[in-house]
Parts: sequence; structure tokens; C-alpha cells
Amino acid sequence: DPEAKAEADRLHDQVMNQVLSSGKPQEKEERERLERRDRREKEWFVRRAQAVYRAMWSFLQTYTYSILQQDGQPTSQTAWYVNDEVGSALAHSEDPNVVCVPFIFSRGASGMIPYSVFFPIKDMEAGELMTVDLRPKNLTRTSDQEAYLLAFENRLTTAIDKQPLIDLYRAHQASLEQRQPPSSTWTSDEAKKALLKHTKTKTSETMTVYTDAPFVQQFLKLDHVKFTDDLSRADIIWISQDFSEWDTLSAQQTINQLPNERCLTFKHQLAQLMQETLGSPGWFLPTYNVMSQLAELAGHYLSEETRLWITKPWNMARGLGLDITDNLAQLIRQHDHPIPKIAQPYLTRPCLYNGKKFDLRYIVLVRQTEPNLVALVYNMFWTRLANKKFSLDQLDDYECQFTVMNYTDFEMTQLDHQSFIRNIEKQHQVQWEPVQQAIYGAIKDVLMTAVHSSQPLGLLGADKGKADTFAMYGFDVMLTDDFKPIVVEVNFSPDCTRPCQYDPEFVNNLFSVVDSRFDRLEEGLKAFTVL
Repeated sequence: DPEAKAEADRLHDQVMNQVLSSGKPQEKEERERLERRDRREKEWFVRRAQAVYRAMWSFLQTYTYSILQQDGQPTSQTAWYVNDEVGSALAHSEDPNVVCVPFIFSRGASGMIPYSVFFPIKDMEAGELMTVDLRPKNLTRTSDQEAYLLAFENRLTTAIDKQPLIDLYRAHQASLEQRQPPSSTWTSDEAKKALLKHTKTKTSETMTVYTDAPFVQQFLKLDHVKFTDDLSRADIIWISQDFSEWDTLSAQQTINQLPNERCLTFKHQLAQLMQETLGSPGWFLPTYNVMSQLAELAGHYLSEETRLWITKPWNMARGLGLDITDNLAQLIRQHDHPIPKIAQPYLTRPCLYNGKKFDLRYIVLVRQTEPNLVALVYNMFWTRLANKKFSLDQLDDYECQFTVMNYTDFEMTQLDHQSFIRNIEKQHQVQWEPVQQAIYGAIKDVLMTAVHSSQPLGLLGADKGKADTFAMYGFDVMLTDDFKPIVVEVNFSPDCTRPCQYDPEFVNNLFSVVDSRFDRLEEGLKAFTVL
């Protein structure tokens, strides 16, 4: 019995403490001394590990290789490694005298042995410093090459002038401030009227649905719905994989995707869309593509007092691949990561719920992009909470810094939106409605920029064939400590298991708004706010 064991342990500790305090003070002192030593050793190991981790980014090397899978298809693997003391002592030069390359010796089924081989490429004098060119070949801008070398400052033969990088960042910021955002051409009332006019003629009493989404199969309960495995026979197509065969669809078919919607759902493309249209809106964090904006990233880091950053993969959701760091070398070396990433300043002053970080997931339905945007937000959002109190002293604690728990082994806190609103108003003495409207405004601004920007930057001018299209996205939003919204990301084909648990009519309402042939449009609209 766990409770009985816990009580027994408590009584044992109580008795031992009484014995130590009454009859054997020397044993108590010895135990306390050993405990202090153990704490010091643990703290020392942590400091050493952190020091090694910070320093390793100046010495790590990487290579990519292919291996054959069991089905005979090749797949790429990336290895990070550190050379020995000789290889790690090679300094950088733009005019190197040696080359150092990885060499893989394969022993067939017995495995392989990786080496690093270095050899001279020019004559050298005795005692001459050996140098290699540390710059990646895929960096073509001189400014990016200079920024990259900041990760190797202790291996440079000449110091880098950092001021040009700071100047480049400031010029980049100045250009963003001059952007003119597109204006909305429709009010929410006008968008709702357009939606009510968006009708289709019934050709059959049965509505045929093709889907690979389990939540649709489970929760779509509208009358006269029939599921099919033949996409060509479906009235409505709801798929969770990228679709490209637009010319195969007919005018009577409706599909849940928009051509080039990656301009919203890929983080680096969303950032590019925001920068080239809105500049630097207050609800979007400064964002840098680590593959192509190293100079701007380094300049921002060098010119700001705040040095805490987060890196994210271009196209991963569910809190995967996130790293928080204040180490410029680590930031720069993400350029060599096999998964391309962006970098953003870390939000150090978020709004907290009971002292914990949270973010909000909004389901957004884009029903029309041309000639004007028609978009709706589902009234029910849901809250994702960190498990531990927020602290900048625990940057490597996932449960403290991040909020997505339902794809991990950590405990997940369920919180419905009505309870969240009620409690957040009480905790912070605020009215939620103005905050909600600011969130809606930010979401609409994101979508407006997309529908007013031509491909490949945005959605305008898409060739979608004859079919009717719509899209559903998951907008993740955080709040600052003064209740300003921050749009974190836009998710393609969001997991809707939780909203279906909170609201069993969720899928029925979506389909009712998407297709008027269900004769339930007005009823479905009650669950949405038209932007």
C-alpha cells in the first residue's frame, strides 16, 4: 500500500531525527556534511556539463550519409561529431593550407569506422599554423559567412568586425517599418452575407464524404451522410495530407485545402509573408530563417540586451524540435542542423495562469479567399498549460517552458475555455472581451496578407481547377504579460480530438458551414464568429 509505506517512511525519519538530535549529534553533523558534499558535487557536474555544452558548438562537425532501409529505399542520416585535440586545434582561414574531411571505412556487415582525414593543399614551413576554411559552401552572402564565423571566435586568426552585422540588422528593421499592410475590403457583416449566398444545388439526397481523418469519421453525424473510399465520387473531400491533383476535381466537389497554403503553415514562409507585407506587427515576434538570414540574426543578437532565443523547425508542430538558448554559437550552428529552423527572441514575459505558461488554440475556417476573404473562428478555443510554474532559471525543463503535453509522457491539464476566461479575469482583474477581439484582429490580419499576396508569397492567383475549396487551420496564440496577443504559428490539418471531446457537435458545425447542401448553415454559424 503506497500510503502505508509513505506513513512508515515518515515515522522512520521522525524517529531517526529524534535519535540524532537527542543522543548522537556527531552522526547528525556527519550526515549533514555528506549531504552538503553531495549537493556540491551535483552542482559541480551540472556546471561542467553546461560549460561543455556551450563550448562544443565551436568544435562540432557534421556530415550526412545515406543508408538503405529494409525496403531497399535510401534514407539520409546526419552525424554530429567532435575531432580529437589535433583536429579541434585547426584554425580558420579564408586561404587555408590544409583540408580536413570525414572518411567512412565500411566493413560491410561488420559495420563502419568513421575517420577525419586532413592533408596539406599547399607547401608549409616548419612551425606554420595549420588552417582550414570553416565556412559552409551553401552560404553565398559575405555577411552570412562573417556571421557564421562568430561561432568559432576562439579558432579565428583575425577578429571579426561586428559593427557591419549590427548595421545590417538595423537597416533590415528600418525596411520592415516602412511596409504598408493591405486593407480589409469586407466587414464581418459583409463576409457573413457572402457566406449565406454561397449555396450549391443538391444533386442527391445523400452527401458523400471522403476522408482519412478519424475524428471526421467518428463525429460527423449529419443526416444523409455516406462515407466513400473513392475520392472521385465524393461531394466533400477532407484529407490530412498535401493534395496536388487539382485538375482531377469537379465543380460539384469541395476539398479542405488551398493551393500554396504552406505560405501560412511553414514557419519560415509565414515569417517571410509577414515581413514583406506587414513588416514587424506587434503580434508577431521578429523571426529569422537560420538558413538564409544569419547576418540579420547575429546583428539582432549583438545589438540587443535580451539574449534569450528559441529555435524551431520550419515544419514541425506538437512542440517538437524546440530549443531555448542564450548562446550565439549554438544559434548560428543551427544552420548546419539537418532540419531547417527559424530563430526568434524568446518571450520572457508571458501572461501566466496560476503562475504557469499557456497558449491558446483557435480553430479557424477559411471559406473563401477570392474575390474577398471569408473566414470564421470557432467560438470554443482550448488552453494548453505548462505543468510547472514559469521560471527563466529552468530553461531545460520542458514542463516549465512548454505547453504541449498530449504527445509526451507528461501529465496534461484539461481546461475548458469558459473556465479559463472566468479564472483569468479573476486572477488578473481584466475583461476578456477586448483581449479576444485583439486576438481575432491578429488572426484576420494574417489571413488578409495571405489572400492579398500573389503566389508563391501568398494565396492569390492559385490554380485550383473547378473545385470549391476551404481550409481549416489551428492558430496558436500566446499573450504577453500586458495581454497583447502573439501569433505563434499556423497549423495545417490540426488535430481535433480535443475539441470533439469538448463539443460533440464540432464536426457537424464545421460541415454545416462548409456546405450549404446540408441545409444547416444558420445553425452551424452559431458556433462561429465571422471575421
